[in-house]
Amino acid sequence: MSKIMNKIFLLALAAAPALAQAAPYVISAAGSRIGFGYEQMGVAMQGSFRSFAGSVDLNEAQPQKSTVDISVQTASISLGSQEADRTAADAEFFDSKVFPRARFVSGQVQMLGNGRYRITGTFTLKNLRRPLTVDAAMQAQGAMRLLTGSFALKRLDWGIGTGEWADTSTLGNDVRVNFALRLVPATPPSPHP
Repeated sequence: MSKIMNKIFLLALAAAPALAQAAPYVISAAGSRIGFGYEQMGVAMQGSFRSFAGSVDLNEAQPQKSTVDISVQTASISLGSQEADRTAADAEFFDSKVFPRARFVSGQVQMLGNGRYRITGTFTLKNLRRPLTVDAAMQAQGAMRLLTGSFALKRLDWGIGTGEWADTSTLGNDVRVNFALRLVPATPPSPHP
């Protein structure tokens, strides 16, 4: 009997490191939102993106192994009217036919405590790649997680709003992006027979 118990104990010890690692999560479209605020003619405006996907693995035990990879379909922009949405997808703005997605990929994750993180990585938009730092917080909701945060951008740094739209008195240069992402555990790959 003791030999069986020893084997069980050894198996449990071998499995412990794997169980201690943070499980990767994927974004669930239901209950998630990526929005942004800006000014037009001095009036505060809001917009959002309807289509995005990605994975998040924030590893408390080994922060250097943490990864965040999020893509947004730029043509899915929502500004409150179909005409505004079409204009935003055109070449003067996101040029969605040529550059269909924006993407953020983490390079370093710093744990700030109490479920807060500072995520530094590379943001790519219209084929421009630049460093970006995002402050975020994650809350447990049963098996799911809720990742919230925000960051600021200058739209002209990314070629958003060229020609007559480059006038910042008409369309403000400052954009505040905010997100609330509902994360669900990634489905593990099926073992091969």
